[in-house]
Amino acid sequence: MLRIRTYDGERDAGTLIRLWHAIFTAEWPLPAARAERLLSAAEPPVRRDVLLAEEAGDPTGLAIVDHDLRPAHGERAGNLVALAVVPGARRRGVGTALHTAALARLAESGARNVQLGGGAPRLWPGVPSTARDAVAFFASQGWTFAEQSHDMVQDLRRYATPPEVYERAAAQGVAAGLVSPERLPALLDFVEREFPEWAGDYRSIVDLGDRDDLLEATDASGRTLGALVMYTPRSHPGRSDVVWTELLGADCGALGDVGVAEDARRRGVGSLLVARGSEILRERGAGNCLIAWTWALEFYGKLGYRLWRSYEMSWREIAPSRRPDPDG
Repeated sequence: MLRIRTYDGERDAGTLIRLWHAIFTAEWPLPAARAERLLSAAEPPVRRDVLLAEEAGDPTGLAIVDHDLRPAHGERAGNLVALAVVPGARRRGVGTALHTAALARLAESGARNVQLGGGAPRLWPGVPSTARDAVAFFASQGWTFAEQSHDMVQDLRRYATPPEVYERAAAQGVAAGLVSPERLPALLDFVEREFPEWAGDYRSIVDLGDRDDLLEATDASGRTLGALVMYTPRSHPGRSDVVWTELLGADCGALGDVGVAEDARRRGVGSLLVARGSEILRERGAGNCLIAWTWALEFYGKLGYRLWRSYEMSWREIAPSRRPDPDG
């Protein structure tokens, strides 16, 4: 008999890791020391639930959902972070039962808008494009795929900034560097104003003591034009900017949340930020650098980044529910 229940950290110690290995084998390996936390623990203020499918007492699948407790545009959002079934239990309703339970759990927390993938920590932005059976399954459950996003990488040990990046910046009177303590309030205000969806990321990094992982672009008057988040092997261990270190290396760094003020675009500000960030990561000992969840293949490609993985993206609305979720 199929049973869907909530994961219990003490009772189910090791279960998530065994399930993950049984389902994803070598394609998406997680670091052993961090795997349980990456799968079961969310980054505040997000709350994470993990649902397990069992048949005759044996775990046969999992679903991970994140509840974002910060209302976006007046509505709560959520993520179906992952859903997977062991190969021997597929095509007999386990995935559908997990999917139904996952959406019900999100509805009960008040979520209206749900993303397939994403979350915090994020495993994938969407459904990996190579997982054609998974794409077909979610399509059968009512998800519509309208676009792709991508992860890009570059080996920074061979990185060199094209000279024209700094030449163009100098001609525009634009500079980029680590944000100082004195300029930090202005940078945070800039992000809050221009990219409110990232404001929590920037403030969390500051709270963790990683101010030196924030990069700022300014003009000659000192006005903030752009910002960027860096991650290196020496960043706070609680961060999860790079999940796939088993594939990209324990010394993998990352660049993310790259934003330029609307009236400062097409002036080379973004290229300057990414170039300077790549240089700093190289200086701090990063090997590969990951740029995750992007559509800007041509932009990053000009600085030497190449396509690593692609994902099918989907969002949907669900009806809120106050019904109790039977757990067992």
